[in-house]
Amino acid sequence: MNTCTSTPPDSGQRVISDTAPVIDDSSMLVAIGRDITDCKLVEEALRLSEEKFYAVFQSSPDAITLTRLSDSVFLEVNEGFAVMTGYGTKEVVGRTPGELNLLIDPAQEALLAQTLENKGIVNNTVAHFRRKDGSELIGQLSARIVKIDNEPYVLSITRDITHREQMQKELLKAQKLEALSVLAGGIAHNFNNVLTGVIGYISFAKKHLGDPGKVLPLLESAEKSSYRAAALARQLLLFSRGGSPVRKPILVDELVQESVSLFLTGTNVCGAVDCAPNQIIHADAQQVSQAFNNIILNAVHAMPEGGTLTVRVNSAQLPVGNRHSLPAGDYVEIVFTDSGCGIRSEDLHKIYDPYFTTKESGTGLGLSTTFSIINGHSGRIEITSDAGKGTTATILLPSSAEKPVGDAAAAKHTKRHRKDISILVMDDEKMIRELVDALLGGQGYEVKTCATGEAAVEFYTSSLREGKAYSLVILDLVIPGGIGGVQTAKLILDHNPQAVLVVSSGYADDPAVAEYEKHGFSGAIVKPYNSQQLEETIKRLLLRPRKVAMV
Repeated sequence: MNTCTSTPPDSGQRVISDTAPVIDDSSMLVAIGRDITDCKLVEEALRLSEEKFYAVFQSSPDAITLTRLSDSVFLEVNEGFAVMTGYGTKEVVGRTPGELNLLIDPAQEALLAQTLENKGIVNNTVAHFRRKDGSELIGQLSARIVKIDNEPYVLSITRDITHREQMQKELLKAQKLEALSVLAGGIAHNFNNVLTGVIGYISFAKKHLGDPGKVLPLLESAEKSSYRAAALARQLLLFSRGGSPVRKPILVDELVQESVSLFLTGTNVCGAVDCAPNQIIHADAQQVSQAFNNIILNAVHAMPEGGTLTVRVNSAQLPVGNRHSLPAGDYVEIVFTDSGCGIRSEDLHKIYDPYFTTKESGTGLGLSTTFSIINGHSGRIEITSDAGKGTTATILLPSSAEKPVGDAAAAKHTKRHRKDISILVMDDEKMIRELVDALLGGQGYEVKTCATGEAAVEFYTSSLREGKAYSLVILDLVIPGGIGGVQTAKLILDHNPQAVLVVSSGYADDPAVAEYEKHGFSGAIVKPYNSQQLEETIKRLLLRPRKVAMV
């Protein structure tokens, strides 16, 4: 067969294919031709299309690959892939991503393959790749299954977003530094106000030392200001580090009723509480109460002319893939709804920012702290609001099947006289040692103090040999340059597993404080503390059976 032309026909030209001419019976030359102009046009269009596709394929700065679906073997890769990964075409074709160790996380590789198999497409997935030289590459990958000669293949396109991700990290770091500067300024402002009160009341009291009637109220005012400083410090710790909660089973309705009663008494806001019975969470009662208090206080401030705060407590079951991104399971839902002024839509995204407040006298730490507390308890908080109509705060916390345990057991134990109770106090701060000695010694306890863990172990073992082991030992958690409370506790317990030990620290969120029993302690006391808190700790521990869970 012959074709009269192999080039695209010009306008009016036709392409004819013919067979070899033959001579028929009448000695005439016969030739048969077929017009294949349209076929040639289609062939040319396909050739041009392939050239365009190949040009795009090779010149694209993104990495484009074609692999077999059945075994993930690379069939073709473009120059963008070579530039991005450092691998040449000959090093890649015929091998799999797993053989090249391309994806840093093998689990993500399996997940991508499963998604492709189930859905046939993957869109804009961020994945971490390993270049030939071992460096990390962050890519945004899209892939889909395509059919070629009725066989399934995977066509994927990956864009290098490493620089973009680094820029976003730098931007986030700058935003955090800006937020930190605002936070530091707010802290300085609040502490200066508190210290002004402390210093002012004390200096004023010194002028009236001869008149107890005037001195006492001034010292009480200074003490109250100090408590404000301590409360602010605890709030900042909760906000900045989340605060590892000291958990136990608690009834949610008791916390809600207590908080509502405390903050609505004396206001013109009405409370309506509807709690489903026996809603129990495994949580830090003090922290969760603070979260509830912050929300209720905000509601009161939002209703200066009066209104209604409605609180509902119900059980909730979250399915897999819920919109809160929480594990599936049973939860307790606490919903606070007020009829106040609401929050403007432009302010809603800022409500958890530290020191952001719409109140004239607010600190801006309330909701920031609440957010940290709820997250620290593996829960979620969601706030919705309409300006002028009110605000709803919804909290979800994991439900617990464990029942709260009362303190009735303590009443069964015989009380001891203070003069029979000996207490060893280890703290590197001389002022604290002198203060605790004065507080406890003044109440009739026998007190011994020391500055190091080594000295505490020596004093305790000495008392043990004499048959007069200390009734209780208070150990400071951190001792610069020496052994701290945890290590000291282990050494003492090696000599006497029944020793009653209390950890003392200003870091309420330290694991040794939050989960003190796991470290051999019988209790924990958070600095700063007063004589009443110290006395309550001693009574509680010396009147109930000791339970220690060692790690």
